[in-house]
Amino acid sequence: MTTNSMGLEQTLSDEHVIREYRTSSSVWIQCSKQAYDRRKAEGFEVRELYEQPQIQPQNIPEIIPVTCNWSPDDNGVWGGTCGITWQFFDDGPAENGAKFCPGCGGLIAVGESVTNEP
Repeated sequence: MTTNSMGLEQTLSDEHVIREYRTSSSVWIQCSKQAYDRRKAEGFEVRELYEQPQIQPQNIPEIIPVTCNWSPDDNGVWGGTCGITWQFFDDGPAENGAKFCPGCGGLIAVGESVTNEP
């Protein structure tokens, strides 16, 4: 377990560790774990470098729709056909420059008003 630059703990697999040893001519050579251990035992200067693993994107739908129909409810909260709800301080998506739905990635199409039934 390692703490990353944002203070979050994460597990790094061997594929995210680069091992090197330093030659007598001060050149760093990348090597395998076995060569690293052998060189370390032989008294060579060694170092391990940790790559930041790329975090996989989350919540991306398999198929991005062409459009997502948005409409406001009675309270001014906008809802999309993908299930997202969004509230603007003033007006609606067009007036606020919203072009793509943050829920599904579709192009926002403004539809009819939706009434909330109690």
